[in-house]
Amino acid sequence: MQINSPRFLLITGFLLILICFITLLAIISLRIYIDIPFLLIIYAISLVGLIIALYGIYMNVIIRRSTINSV
Repeated sequence: MQINSPRFLLITGFLLILICFITLLAIISLRIYIDIPFLLIIYAISLVGLIIALYGIYMNVIIRRSTINSV
């Protein structure tokens, strides 16, 4: 699987979001006091994951449209 493939981008993006979501759930369930900068880092990483996943969806749509138009 190539690094620039839409499937790789989707999997990577959603894994980043899932890891951040699990981390936030663990923080909430264990009632750990976390400083604001740490939470901002978690939200920034999940935002990057969302952008990567959306780019993967965008690439997938473009590839499908180009294959439909070329047939």
